[in-house]
Amino acid sequence: MKRRGGSSHIITAFAVLAVLFVPALGRADNGPLHQAAQARPIQLGTSGGNINDASQLFCCTGTLGSLVQDGAGTQFILSNNHVLARTNKASLGEEIIQPGLADQNCVKDLLDVVADLSAFKPTCRRSA
Repeated sequence: MKRRGGSSHIITAFAVLAVLFVPALGRADNGPLHQAAQARPIQLGTSGGNINDASQLFCCTGTLGSLVQDGAGTQFILSNNHVLARTNKASLGEEIIQPGLADQNCVKDLLDVVADLSAFKPTCRRSA
């Protein structure tokens, strides 16, 4: 599958971690540019999220937080469970996109995929 920017390099990510398809470098801006589609490699601290995080009423976007690396050199996006794992509802392998759905009128575009969900720690919910 061809990715925006012409790269088809595959890496993996978490939530939470999501694996990157290309190394992410640089720093996010502090203004509206963090919501725009970026050339690859993307800057972290930018708009993104799970491509399936939408309902008939709304879609969600969060922040692709930090770049982390395991001992084997695999790079991951670290973010919150609700951003990458749809608050415990995601399946491993779901696509992570940049920019997020809310920043592109809830349109799912496979050219926006930057990572696949590779692992997440389930969050616990408070009982009422």
